[in-house]
Amino acid sequence: MAAEKFVLGKIGAPRGLKGDLRVQSYSGEFGHILALKTAELRGEGRILRLKVARGTEFPDCSTIAFEGYPTPESARALTGMEIW
Repeated sequence: MAAEKFVLGKIGAPRGLKGDLRVQSYSGEFGHILALKTAELRGEGRILRLKVARGTEFPDCSTIAFEGYPTPESARALTGMEIW
């Protein structure tokens, strides 16, 4: 039986200089998103399966970074995609 997938949140704008992206949790909780080791991102007709480099919780927001997207400029291409 195939595992069901559901939307966890949405990728926002870059934060900082290392490719970290703000993340909006649809449930209001961030622990399950920040604990991901891999993530499937969907949006704009694309599906990407990426390895998570790190997830960080700050007082004002939570962020996630993906391997292969080490700068704000490269990571910006993921803005608006949903985390499945």
